[in-house]
Amino acid sequence: MLDARYKDRYFDTDKKEGARNLLLKVVNEMVGGGDGQHGDASTDSGDPPPKKTRPGTLLLDMYQEIIEENVISEQASTSETASQVHAYLGEATIPRNASPLEYWKSNQARFPALARVARKYLSAPSTSVDSERLFSAVAHVIDEKRNRINCEKAEMLIFVQKNLPFILDL
Repeated sequence: MLDARYKDRYFDTDKKEGARNLLLKVVNEMVGGGDGQHGDASTDSGDPPPKKTRPGTLLLDMYQEIIEENVISEQASTSETASQVHAYLGEATIPRNASPLEYWKSNQARFPALARVARKYLSAPSTSVDSERLFSAVAHVIDEKRNRINCEKAEMLIFVQKNLPFILDL
């Protein structure tokens, strides 16, 4: 989500809203949660709006009540960080050959909370453990008996070897 080349454009419609909410949660936690927490409080006092309880309520009254509840919940989630996230996700993506780190450097003034989170999550890992694991996986696939394997087939075998445990856990 923080890579400005992709954002939420490649999520399923089911997972897109969850990813946005998770990004809002992470940004609010990193900022300190003081910008008005999204989704939990529906009014300033924290109490839910009073329900209209009348005998014989019409369908239109119930519909109006649902609309009012949605407006209140939308107002609660329009904190400064939420508006930054929505503005960022509403913009067009940058070209794939552009650097997301350069994007965040140039847009830090517009999206300060998002820039802090992007700096944390888009930075390079401080260890080489992942690359060493990848070299070990390649050594298990390409050995003396499989020295003539095609590059594409080797890549597919390594992909399956690394991702099969994730599929089996589902």
